[in-house]
Amino acid sequence: AVDAMALPELAHHEENGYLFKPGDTEALANDIKILFSDPVTLKRFGEKSLEIINKHDIKKTISEFEALYQSIIK
Repeated sequence: AVDAMALPELAHHEENGYLFKPGDTEALANDIKILFSDPVTLKRFGEKSLEIINKHDIKKTISEFEALYQSIIK
């Protein structure tokens, strides 16, 4: 993923993917080559991605916002 905007919140370099600087197509191509040639890393990244995205589940997010609003109201 491009290391910009909100993408690094979900894509963690070498944890569940690779981040590259905007415009660095050489790094992007290299990262893609690595993933296509290393099924173990690809599987690990996929599993970690599911774990990371679970934190952003809409029900959890709404519950967190509701708790925050309730604490402000009190």
